Amino acid sequence: MDDSSLQNAKLAGADLNHASIVNANLSGSSMPNVDLRGADLTGASLDSAVLKDANLTGANLHKASLNNASMTGANLSGAILADVDLTTVNLRDADYSAGASRMPIEIQTKLRDHALWSESGGAEGKRAVLGLDELAGTDLEGIFLSGADLRACNLSGTRLVGAKLVLADLRGADLTGASLSRADLSGVNLAGANLTDADLSHTTLDEVEIIGRGGKGSGRHISPNLTETILRNANLTHVDLDHLDLTTTDLEGAKLDKFI
Repeated sequence: MDDSSLQNAKLAGADLNHASIVNANLSGSSMPNVDLRGADLTGASLDSAVLKDANLTGANLHKASLNNASMTGANLSGAILADVDLTTVNLRDADYSAGASRMPIEIQTKLRDHALWSESGGAEGKRAVLGLDELAGTDLEGIFLSGADLRACNLSGTRLVGAKLVLADLRGADLTGASLSRADLSGVNLAGANLTDADLSHTTLDEVEIIGRGGKGSGRHISPNLTETILRNANLTHVDLDHLDLTTTDLEGAKLDKFI
């Protein structure tokens, strides 16, 4: 569909999974609930398009035009948004990370491949393995990094509010002063990680059941690993810790809802 002219098209619920729609004109099109997972929309015009509840997981929107587009409730996990102006886009209740959209396209490509890898159960894309300082000190609110390899990464001062880090590997990572409020850390591995002065208020630290490609549970459950995790002076208010093994966790000065 490259270079196609689809102004004002009615594409509600269409399956455009992995379609190539490079430089296409989709301005004014009606595309609620459209499936654009992994689609290539590089340079496409989506001005005034309606993409309510659309699935754009891992879509490539590099240099796309989205002036006055409506993307309420859309899933933009891992979408490449390099050189895209989002100032006039309605993103209410959309699943996306504004900070990630400002990162170099090389890192956005890694995040796109990771989102596709996670959504497909490993059949597509590639698991994100990020360098030591690629994300340090950035604003990554709402970013999708579930299952990512972030071992020994420098994430000090990074804003990860509402981030999805389910089953992420953060062993030995530096999260000093990081903001993780309302993040989903279910099944996360934080062994040896340093979260001194980090804000983990309202985070989710549940166990996770491993699901196979067939959508069935394996019966295996993984709990967050806080072995030798440093949580000195961390904010852990409104966090359920009762089911976790904290015998080697350093909680000196941590702010808790109750004594442990």
